[in-house]
Amino acid sequence: MSKLNEGVVNSGLISFTSPLYEYWQSDQASKANKARLDKLNSDNTLSLGKQLFIQEPYKWEILYQCLIRDIIKYERLRDEQKLFDAVIKFLKLVNMLNYQEQTKLFSSLLKNNIINSITFDMINKIKRDNLSLFLDSSSAKKLNIINFLLVLSSIFLNPFRIEIKQEPSFIYEKTGKLTEDIRKLFS
Repeated sequence: MSKLNEGVVNSGLISFTSPLYEYWQSDQASKANKARLDKLNSDNTLSLGKQLFIQEPYKWEILYQCLIRDIIKYERLRDEQKLFDAVIKFLKLVNMLNYQEQTKLFSSLLKNNIINSITFDMINKIKRDNLSLFLDSSSAKKLNIINFLLVLSSIFLNPFRIEIKQEPSFIYEKTGKLTEDIRKLFS
C-alpha cells in the first residue's frame, strides 16, 4: 500500500504530479500555454482527454485529481475491479500526453507513493497488452451517479484550489475561480 493510502491524501503532492502543475504555477499566458500544449502527443486523433487538455485545462485538471483519488481509494479498499476501471478511466484521460510526459507522470506517481507498485504494474500491463482493447471496457463506462455528482461539484467548487489566472471562459471556471478567491479572503 502506498504511503498516501495509509492516511489522508496529500492534495499538494497529487497536484505536483499533474502534467499541468507548471502551468498552474505560471502566469498562464501564451508562453506557458505553448509549454502546456507541447506535452500532447503528435497524433491527429482528438480524444476527449486531448480536447479537454487543449480547450479546458481546468476541467482536465479536476478530472485528473478526481481519478487519482479514485485510484487511491480503490487501492486502499483492495477492490480490484473498481481499481481496474479507475485505471482505465485515468489512462483514457492521460493517453493524449506524449511518451515522455506519460513516462514522467507514471514514475512520479510511483516515486511519490501516490500509487503502489501493483497499480503501476497494472498500468504497464494495460499499456503493453494494447491499451485500445481496454479503453472501450463496458465496466469502465458504467455511470456511477455518486461519482458523477462528486466530479461535477468539484468542477464548479474547485476543492483542489486550482488558481485560474486568465479570464475564465466557462461558468464552472468562473465559480471555481470565485470559490478560490473567497477561500483566499478567509485564509
